[in-house]
Amino acid sequence: AKQLSIPLEVLGKATRKISHHNFESVKVESGSREINALVNNFNTMTGKLESSEKQLRQVNTDLKETLVTLDEQNRYVEVVLSNVSTGVIAIDPCGNITKINNYACKMLMVDPSKVIGKPARDVLSKEYYRIFVDLLKSMKKHRATTLQKEFRPQIGGRSVPLQMKLSVLKDEKGVDLGQVIVFDDLSIVVNAQRAAAWREVARRIAHEIKNPLTPIKLSAQRLQKKFGQQIPDAAFQDATSMIVNEVDGLKHLVNEFSNFARLPEIEPVFGDLNQTIEDSVKFYQLSQKNNCFQVELDSSLPEMEFDPHQIKRVLNNLIDNSIAATEKTLERCIKVESVYDPLLKIAQVKITDNGPIIAEETLDRFFEPYFSTKKSGTGLGLSIVKRIIEDHNGFIRASKVEAGGLQVLLELPVVLDQSTWRVPIERNSKEL
Repeated sequence: AKQLSIPLEVLGKATRKISHHNFESVKVESGSREINALVNNFNTMTGKLESSEKQLRQVNTDLKETLVTLDEQNRYVEVVLSNVSTGVIAIDPCGNITKINNYACKMLMVDPSKVIGKPARDVLSKEYYRIFVDLLKSMKKHRATTLQKEFRPQIGGRSVPLQMKLSVLKDEKGVDLGQVIVFDDLSIVVNAQRAAAWREVARRIAHEIKNPLTPIKLSAQRLQKKFGQQIPDAAFQDATSMIVNEVDGLKHLVNEFSNFARLPEIEPVFGDLNQTIEDSVKFYQLSQKNNCFQVELDSSLPEMEFDPHQIKRVLNNLIDNSIAATEKTLERCIKVESVYDPLLKIAQVKITDNGPIIAEETLDRFFEPYFSTKKSGTGLGLSIVKRIIEDHNGFIRASKVEAGGLQVLLELPVVLDQSTWRVPIERNSKEL
């Protein structure tokens, strides 16, 4: 009886231990072959259970790590989609929006928290939805997986060139998962093409006009010198003087064309940007007594590589524009300041005036070649400014001031080591 009961009692205790994840083997001997076989089978089962639990724990750990990785990748994709300057909208097979990024919300002027799960028909405007439906019909007709179309919707009161691309989403088994719509803003490309075209026009105009100007001016001056004393008629003097003056004006215009079509390469040297700003403003403080100039320079801005002559040209052009803009303002005020961002290693130069309010359409074309709000302006000064800043690998933008006026912001990379100076971007490759 003991040979039977004692092993069974030990097996019972071991069974209860298994329920608490204790897989210790049973070590008991019995005079019964059947009981010994039962103990051996029990130990084999215990070993397999222990091995299975270890595998299960490892699988569970791997699954958790995979979920964490997927979560990190999902957050990374979210960050990427949130910051790209392209609108992205994902739509499921039922026509409901499952994903929309910030840029798409900005273009559609919708709240992302209120459109997820909503039908695309209710979220997209009639114009967008009509294009979406037309593209879907074309894709089904031609059995295509991707189609695109360019159009110009009105966004924020201005016409924006957009390229809408529609793609069908399918898994590895070919099951339809819906569609994804991508909006690309073509304003940068259009502006770059327009600037390149204007540069070619400027080059040709400068070439065709510049050559005959000098002989025309010399001929008029020769007429004045040879016949000025012999012809008392005032009309002769007025006509020849007008020819000389107009030729000088044309020369100035042609020089602007030449400067715009082919600016000299920048020659960066180590220098004090604050000193360059101070020198530029000091000239206007002495010559423009009717304007109030405020200068605030960041003393933490280190010496950096830049072309002082070209940057001075930029500052003079922008200050000239501010002076012209505040001409009819009672209290003319122009503020010039520098700010250094040590984290991003960027030097900012801000030029702010209190001139009249600028219209949105004017801001959109502010740096466009041959666009000017001045009656006597050529529209090339700000384009040249933009080119110089681009050659410094910098950015320039203009924005309205709430109290009235305009602020132009320059951002230049603070290069502290000459070996890290980047090659200037190709002028035709990028429009900022």
